Amino acid sequence: MSTIGENIRRYRMDKGMSVEELALRSRIGTHKLEQYEANELTPKLQVLLTISTALDCPASDLMEHSNPTGPCQLDSELQDLINEKKKKR
Repeated sequence: MSTIGENIRRYRMDKGMSVEELALRSRIGTHKLEQYEANELTPKLQVLLTISTALDCPASDLMEHSNPTGPCQLDSELQDLINEKKKKR
């Protein structure tokens, strides 16, 4: 399963962005972004929304295929909304 950090890295690379560029657009430090991509830290929801805006992708795409029992621990209501959105696609 891919993690949130792997998804951030994949989307960043697909967009042709450097770590520095995404960090600048997201208004977070490059070291912090590198920690997210390396799965050393898990971004809080607000940070994830900021990163997804900078990457021009839905935050749910960054969370897709992440391990629901891993460090992110989405609450059941948010997970239900994500699953409902996926069905509508």
